[in-house]
Amino acid sequence: MAFTFFFFFKQLHRKKSKITSVCFDSQHLSKLSNLDRLENLRFASFRNNDLTRVEGLEKCVNLEELCLDYNLLSSLDGLSSLKKINHLSVSHNLIQNLDAINELRLLNYLAADNNQLTQIGSFVNTENIIQLYVGNNKISNLREIFHLKHLAQLVIVDLAGNPVCTSGHYRLFVIYHLRALKALDGIAVCTTETSQAKETFGGKLTVDFVAERLQHSRFAEVQELDFPGSSIRHVDLGQGHLFQCLRSVNLERNSMTSLSGLVHITSLQVLCLNHNRFECVVERYKKKGVEEPFCVVLPNLEVLHLGYNSIVDIKNLQLGRIPSLKSLFLQGNDIVEVDGLEALSKLRELVLDRNKIKVIGEMSFVSQSQLVELHVEENRLRELSNLCQLESLQRLYLGQNRIQDISEFDKLEPLKNLLEISVINNAVSRRLLHRPLLVYRQPNLQIIDCIPVTDDERQKADMYFIEQQPIQNSIEPSLAVLQPQAGAKNSPIKVTSVQLGSSPGQHWGYDENTVNLLRNHSQAQALSRQKQAQVAAAMILNQQRANPANNVRFKSKRY
Repeated sequence: MAFTFFFFFKQLHRKKSKITSVCFDSQHLSKLSNLDRLENLRFASFRNNDLTRVEGLEKCVNLEELCLDYNLLSSLDGLSSLKKINHLSVSHNLIQNLDAINELRLLNYLAADNNQLTQIGSFVNTENIIQLYVGNNKISNLREIFHLKHLAQLVIVDLAGNPVCTSGHYRLFVIYHLRALKALDGIAVCTTETSQAKETFGGKLTVDFVAERLQHSRFAEVQELDFPGSSIRHVDLGQGHLFQCLRSVNLERNSMTSLSGLVHITSLQVLCLNHNRFECVVERYKKKGVEEPFCVVLPNLEVLHLGYNSIVDIKNLQLGRIPSLKSLFLQGNDIVEVDGLEALSKLRELVLDRNKIKVIGEMSFVSQSQLVELHVEENRLRELSNLCQLESLQRLYLGQNRIQDISEFDKLEPLKNLLEISVINNAVSRRLLHRPLLVYRQPNLQIIDCIPVTDDERQKADMYFIEQQPIQNSIEPSLAVLQPQAGAKNSPIKVTSVQLGSSPGQHWGYDENTVNLLRNHSQAQALSRQKQAQVAAAMILNQQRANPANNVRFKSKRY
């Protein structure tokens, strides 16, 4: 028999062969050689032999189907030159990995059952696989399925006989991740199983989900998770012991309603949940009519983003469960009232832009003595009451509200540490009188409406408001005798003259420097004093008319 094969191979070696198919099953072959002339070979079978290596087929570049079942192969190295192969069967060998098949881009059928495989491996370049048989191996990690998720044409998979089959929800897990699957382990996939798989695994941030996205399972090294727009509804990362170094999580644009699945990750410092459906920190459950106790969670969380979550009431969020918060972002919601922040005494930054806040209540910031920055832009504020409790406030942003009365800024005087303020696009800012007033009233203010305050501007504001101060003691001291004393009898008083041109210091109550400044000022000041004198004279005339019994003649000095 050996002579026959030797003669056959010698004939092949002499001239180019037109043979397209060969079958050498059960021939006790231990090596393949002298096949260089089989350039037209398309189908070959070497089942049930003693082959330990794939070799001798390098020149068979047109080979499409190859069967090497029941041999002693430990690897598939040597197949890289067979670019046209689409059907490969290597069952019942000693193969430990399938790395070599990545070069077979046209492969659509692979049978590697009954080997020594511990993992499925990467199918990066073999995107045309339709049928995969890897049953009765040693695959134990269910996450190996992730290597097959990109295979859009994969419809038949057989994993039966592997340890992985004993994992919980094994079948539903495979069906969920391999969306095109029609049959698993010889059993057809029905629509009921597909629906159940979506309900069980859909929208969940699990350990398997993280491993798939990160392409590894070294969770102890992970410091940041970033999964925006991943349709996540629930989080289930266990008791947190796997993610001991996790510091930041970004789950923007998902469908999260609470933090129930994240509360065990005690190392978490930054959490972003913008554009979700957030309702509360932890869902409340009742057992036999008794509500779950209110406890602190996420003890190291400092930054929480909850923008654009359609939040109406801050109090319902249970933010008191996270007393360590230092920065809270609640922009773009439907908040009407600022409440529920009593337990957040460490808060330093609060963003409430683009809400529906009309007024700040007396208890809104009762515990926020450490608050440094407050954003309340694009709301419906008309007044600035109840901000005096923010004694550490340095930056205040009030743009695009409904503040009209310039006297509202008087309520900010207790904020001695205020460094920056913005009131852009409020009615009160249209006349540009708010800026000198704020400069005058807030000596530490450095920036107004994003424009720095200069020393020259501060001097001009001080001078302007000194000039605009109301004249005290407008009536001459000599007119004090006109005021009836207690118990004195009313008698006619004759006023022959009124001295209004005396020293300004007697009229205005200013010191000598201010008096000199007023004397040297423009004509507008003189007109202002003339008006004040006229007002004083009118007051006395009204007093006389109210008491006709007093026949008083009043002569005012004209300027």
